[in-house]
Amino acid sequence: MFNLRMQYVKTHRITNTDLRARANIPTLNSTKQVRTLHQLRKDSLKEIDSLSRRILSCQAVRLPGHKLKRGGGPITTQGTMRADLEAAGLCPKGSGGDLAIWIPNLLGNPCQQIDEQLHLPEGTYRKGIKPTRKK
Repeated sequence: MFNLRMQYVKTHRITNTDLRARANIPTLNSTKQVRTLHQLRKDSLKEIDSLSRRILSCQAVRLPGHKLKRGGGPITTQGTMRADLEAAGLCPKGSGGDLAIWIPNLLGNPCQQIDEQLHLPEGTYRKGIKPTRKK
């Protein structure tokens, strides 16, 4: 990719972080967060009666009084969505992923805010948004 030989990489101790910085490639974690936010935006644009919107409404909200155990518990869809929304600044921490809070924030124009919060190059989030078709 960069026309580097393994001997050169070992000698100069070039890391993957250095290579990502040279190519201006975002980290895997931020790429996953952007994809999750794109999917959440797509699902939030659908009608309320659609299956994916119903699944979203029952998964994103934490039950009252429910607390997660500390430590390395299982990774859930609910936890991933909430963590990505909180990292992007669309949902305040501790709100439980309430739909009334993050859907208006996501449907507004949060592109610059998401890029800043996730430390992405400008325009990264906007690139993946497809124009919505009118039915």
